[in-house]
Amino acid sequence: MSSHSSSPNESDRKSTKSLLKKLARDFQALSYQQLQHEAQLKERDVHFAKIEEELRLVKEKDEYATKIKISSHASSSRLSESYGEESLKMSEYYQPQPRTVIRERKESPKEVRVELRHFYGK
Repeated sequence: MSSHSSSPNESDRKSTKSLLKKLARDFQALSYQQLQHEAQLKERDVHFAKIEEELRLVKEKDEYATKIKISSHASSSRLSESYGEESLKMSEYYQPQPRTVIRERKESPKEVRVELRHFYGK
């Protein structure tokens, strides 16, 4: 009986060992996948942080440009008020002269017929 009872114990140990090995492999695979997933999440976070920073900088530039436009418009309107309403701002009302194009005539000039009667008969 003792030889018969040792055999099932040994097979139980082998099956337990193989089961443990399988569990260890599965655990390693899962932990590796989790590490990859965490690395991807960190990479996304870094990417989002960079995008947010760029967006913040663009907004600051836009606000600064808007502020400059408003301040320059306000100063120019103060200048026009000091000169009066009838004065014209050069930047708003100046229109450059149209281009003049010099065209050469393709035809020769027509002959002019001049009758000088007072020269005939003298």
